[in-house]
Amino acid sequence: MAERRILLVEDDESHAELIKRAFEDRPAIILTVAHRIDQAVRVLQDGMPDMVIADLRLPDGRGIDLCRGKDFPIVIMTSQGSEGDAVEAMRAGALDYIVKSDLMFSEMPHVVDRALREWQLERAHARATRQLQSQYEVASALATSVSLEQAGPRILESICDCVEWPLGELWRVDEQAQVLRRVAFYATEPELARVETEGGEPVF
Repeated sequence: MAERRILLVEDDESHAELIKRAFEDRPAIILTVAHRIDQAVRVLQDGMPDMVIADLRLPDGRGIDLCRGKDFPIVIMTSQGSEGDAVEAMRAGALDYIVKSDLMFSEMPHVVDRALREWQLERAHARATRQLQSQYEVASALATSVSLEQAGPRILESICDCVEWPLGELWRVDEQAQVLRRVAFYATEPELARVETEGGEPVF
């Protein structure tokens, strides 16, 4: 089994220890423990884990805060569950919301397996949706444009959105001049656009 890196954000040492024990027979699981939100953020800055398990209430914030802009599956835990907290966690993007107990701690490997499967299915569905949308945009751009130069920006943007590229260029062969000419340039962020403007004239 491939290694899976899991970040556990839990300020209660006894709870963290029980969860660690639940994974003792899973050598492929690399479990890192953070006790505060700021510690978790520093861990995330060093590289995205395969999954995050976070307590709802922590000394310097709430585990839900880690859901914002996430690119990883996250499960939220709480000692005292409430319907309002559960709804908020799921709306924020958590894949699961669980109430702490000795039984739940022992079942954590199964919780992780289920959440990772759901995450993979969600991402596969999102990719398929982006691909269909991109195919439509490309076909529509070609059908409503009189030239590749006119359709190029829309085609390039749809392709970059589909494959989640922050930067892209579209080139075509000018057979008469026997050179490559850039048809379109796309960047998701202003600082990336400076790659084009500060690079001087396009290379032919």
